[in-house]
Amino acid sequence: MDLKEEFIKTIALLNKKDILLDNKFEINKSEFLVLLSISCSNEDICAKNLKMELGLSKSMITNLLTSLEEKGFLTRTFDLQDKRKCIIKITKKGNNFVKSATKNFDYKLDKLFREIKKEDIKKYIELTKKIMEVLDCENIK
Repeated sequence: MDLKEEFIKTIALLNKKDILLDNKFEINKSEFLVLLSISCSNEDICAKNLKMELGLSKSMITNLLTSLEEKGFLTRTFDLQDKRKCIIKITKKGNNFVKSATKNFDYKLDKLFREIKKEDIKKYIELTKKIMEVLDCENIK
């Protein structure tokens, strides 16, 4: 296997390994990001705000909200003054899930920092930043 193939396989493995979610509730990363955004918001949040915050399309946000509502993680109500405005609130089940996932992620990070040398983690961070700079270059031909 050449270096390019090994690099691609390594990226694919890291992407496939879900270090954030255990997936007890069959929730995907995008759904989790929506829940996390809602749970971190100190005020009522609407679909338009989520769309802008997460950089997702209107249809994607609608699909994610519908899925999360069906699973019981959030509720949607319409503003009485503006029927177009949908207010999204996280449910107790949703809050519990976010807390559990966050606790699980903290546990995994603690394990990572116990088992991998600090210098190696710093090297990983620097290399990742360098890779992102190269990939973000607009002049790639």
